Amino acid sequence: CMTLLHGHYRGYVRNFLAGVMTKGQDDTIEFQLPTKRMTRVFCKHRGDILYNTNAMGWKLVSQLLFRRCNSDELLPAYLPNAHFVYDRRIIDIEDSIPKK
Repeated sequence: CMTLLHGHYRGYVRNFLAGVMTKGQDDTIEFQLPTKRMTRVFCKHRGDILYNTNAMGWKLVSQLLFRRCNSDELLPAYLPNAHFVYDRRIIDIEDSIPKK
């Protein structure tokens, strides 16, 4: 995931649905990472990363993208509720969110 997400940690929303996009798919480009079972989906026009897909098929959408589309606020449904693979962390995160 660190390769896919360009860093050690970021705020991402995991989405278990089969698809994330409901319209505009013709305006995207999907990039398959050459050595991993992961993809990155970009906007053709702005170059923004819309979401990533990891090897488990999870869609990972940046919280920053949600904030940018919602007056710099993160909607309650997208607030973090867990830290995944916390046992392989780079830094300690001191908050009340469960560490998995």
